[in-house]
Amino acid sequence: MNGRTGEAIETVETGVGRTWHPIRDWLYAGPFDKDVSALYHDNYKVPVEPYLPLIEEAASLLPSLSPREGEELSLFGQASRWSLLRTDPSEHKMTWARFGVQARMLATFAYTRIAAPADGLYRFRLWLGGSSRIFLGGAEVFSHLRVGRVESEFELLLPLKAGENDLVLLLVNVHLHCMNTFTLAAEEGRLSAAPPLRLGGEARERLERDLSRFYLAKHAISGQETLELHWDSPPESEGAFVIEICRSARGARGPTVFRSEHRLGGSAGPLALLTADRLPEAGEYIAAIDYAAEGGATIGGIALRFTRIDWFAGLPQDADFARRKRYMLERLAEEPGNPRTVLYAELAKMELGEWAAVKEASIASALDYIDARCDCADFAMHGLLRMYARFADSGRLDEELLRRMKATILGFKYAADEPGRSMMFSRTENHEILFCSAEYVAGLLCPGEVFANSGQNGLFHALKGRLLAERWIKQKGTYGFMEWHSNAYYEEDMLALLSIVDFGEEYGLTRILARQLLDLVCAMLASHASKGVMGTTHGRSYEDTIIHPELEAMSCLNWLLFGRQTRLVRKLSIGCAALASSSYVPDPEWETLAADEGEWFTRTRMGLFPSEGMDGVNCATYRTRDYMVSGMVESKTGEPGAQVHVGQVLLDGEVPIFVTCFDNKSEMTRPSYWGGQYRNPKSFAHRGVLAYIYRLEEGPGRTHAYFPFRQFDETRHSGDWLFGRKRDAYVAVFSQKPYAETDTGTYKERELLCLEPSNIWLLEAGSKEQWGGFERFVEAVAAASLSCSAEGSFVYDSPSIGLVEMAYERPCRVGGKELLGDGGYPLIDNPHAYGEYGSGLVRLRFPNRTKLLNFRI
Repeated sequence: MNGRTGEAIETVETGVGRTWHPIRDWLYAGPFDKDVSALYHDNYKVPVEPYLPLIEEAASLLPSLSPREGEELSLFGQASRWSLLRTDPSEHKMTWARFGVQARMLATFAYTRIAAPADGLYRFRLWLGGSSRIFLGGAEVFSHLRVGRVESEFELLLPLKAGENDLVLLLVNVHLHCMNTFTLAAEEGRLSAAPPLRLGGEARERLERDLSRFYLAKHAISGQETLELHWDSPPESEGAFVIEICRSARGARGPTVFRSEHRLGGSAGPLALLTADRLPEAGEYIAAIDYAAEGGATIGGIALRFTRIDWFAGLPQDADFARRKRYMLERLAEEPGNPRTVLYAELAKMELGEWAAVKEASIASALDYIDARCDCADFAMHGLLRMYARFADSGRLDEELLRRMKATILGFKYAADEPGRSMMFSRTENHEILFCSAEYVAGLLCPGEVFANSGQNGLFHALKGRLLAERWIKQKGTYGFMEWHSNAYYEEDMLALLSIVDFGEEYGLTRILARQLLDLVCAMLASHASKGVMGTTHGRSYEDTIIHPELEAMSCLNWLLFGRQTRLVRKLSIGCAALASSSYVPDPEWETLAADEGEWFTRTRMGLFPSEGMDGVNCATYRTRDYMVSGMVESKTGEPGAQVHVGQVLLDGEVPIFVTCFDNKSEMTRPSYWGGQYRNPKSFAHRGVLAYIYRLEEGPGRTHAYFPFRQFDETRHSGDWLFGRKRDAYVAVFSQKPYAETDTGTYKERELLCLEPSNIWLLEAGSKEQWGGFERFVEAVAAASLSCSAEGSFVYDSPSIGLVEMAYERPCRVGGKELLGDGGYPLIDNPHAYGEYGSGLVRLRFPNRTKLLNFRI
């Protein structure tokens, strides 16, 4: 619903052909974060009415606000200091975000002073996510009330007086994936905007220079490694810098675990803060650096993210599958978990016979989580079903706890068409199979019982769940995954399939189909991992697991299946707990083939997208001993890609190099700064070459490449290319448009940032084995013929694959031949697996046998 439009504002149709000037200088307070789960009904439709009293509570602060940097503002029992929002020319959307498993209201205040040359009406463009109330000069001039995953755009005529005009903006939204985000842009170029700052003039310039120079040389630390704050030139500010290390809760600043103050003026770095083992636990942290100004006021500074990583101890090498299963159960039983995952730790104890260590209180906390229908409760439900199916009759569990477990199974909301509130997402691919397979297994476990939420008996749910699960499995075996090659959600797919394999009808078709799809997933994992890392294109992924490959969700499962890694990040992998306690055994040949250091070139065509002509996403992955290149091929061009990872080069299983298109700098949004794509490029991947052509309009959307200089053994520029070497693996990066090597802040020496909207990025990989040495690789690529047009096309004579011709509107050609031809790629095609897209038949080819997977049955 729209709010009022009074005399002071006019909302008009959006014009075209105008030049807009985004306002980037703001003070902000918040975001204030309130749990509204009790008011929430559904993720897919969020009406504003239940939240109007809370919005009004926040808006009631607006008339009296006279913000001053460093002062506190209180709302919902929380306090936040007014701080400067530090931005750069690449930013168009001012964004604050919080993601979680419960519904939240997020409220953020933003304030600036707009200087006008004369009295008059001035035109602005406002883009919003969620609700907003705007006060200008103490009077309300705009109100727009919508919540959820909604966006709106307006043109406004605001009455400004000559001189300075105070403008305060309130942003409010409600969702599990909640964002406060806006752009306010002025048409009049003579307007200027700047909030009043507590520290001004040269002193402020010195402080901002100092803050921009601080960085962390390491963004992941473990054991006794020291977290160090670095700066490349001596700080100029005379006051004290206050450094707080805080736990990060999905991007929010949590409890402080370390605090120190330092006068750093004129000093040389680095400053040792603490060792990783002094942090309370593994996970993400924030190093917040503020400034204590004269008079006792605190000026908000910057926040640098880092991660403490713990490694599993005594990881066995050359162990067989049975030994790896035992090891994983032993390690998972030691993990503390959280309400979403803790059932799997308790399950591991039961599987090991460690009944004295089982914590019934932990099981009860997980049941509360499922009963509350928090997001991802379906993940936990599979742990509950596995535990109940395996151990309900063991005589080891307390009778009251067993009754509670059964009540949770019978009271769950297994489908969106069942009654009752829910904070669970159910429509994405992994959730679809998690819900219907859980319904199938629950119905089989309790066939004659009435399920309290639906009023139907277990046989009804078993039949409904089975039909839906069979349809889902057949579709994936025939057309592949819409969340293709996901290093996050293949774990959940496997979790659901393992429940069917272990607890479905013993000789039923559903169990046969589930086992076959697990076989196909194993074939894809074995051919799409380099040194145990699934460094591929992804249909869904998250930026932290792309930047830090060792953190990806699939790492534990990859080790359990194939035993490739020599070290493994300690985590409670729910997929591993299920596989380690399952009857499913992968084809043993995959273990050898996953370790094969020869060249593998795999083409796949993934997913069935009815809204896009029933076609799939073409992907190519090329793996050698030293590197892997993977990417989409001429698929989903120009579309939004909220969590799409178009492609990457992965050197030695450790160093990722990739390109993304962002529209905001949040690390929590979808797309985020490094995760997903604001708009997908025209993309190309063939053997060692990966290319991106972006065509973007003015406004949001800029491109950048992730190139972590400090992780390379050697880097250099030659011609128009930037080169890097990690051990015996090489990469070359080219950008058609100029870029800057980011030398300040969080992404110092990790980012190549291009400020022009449209661009061509080109990557080529190689190795010592292929080139004989880094010098020869550099010379060959730098000397290769490469021409780009202003319209966004290029011709590149690659020294490894020959002539590449690529344009935004035309098919890609290699050696004069179209890469895709008349159709797309097969479902899967490599030396050890082949299946035509849409055929429902896949043949696995092992050294001494073949195996047919038939999804037509």
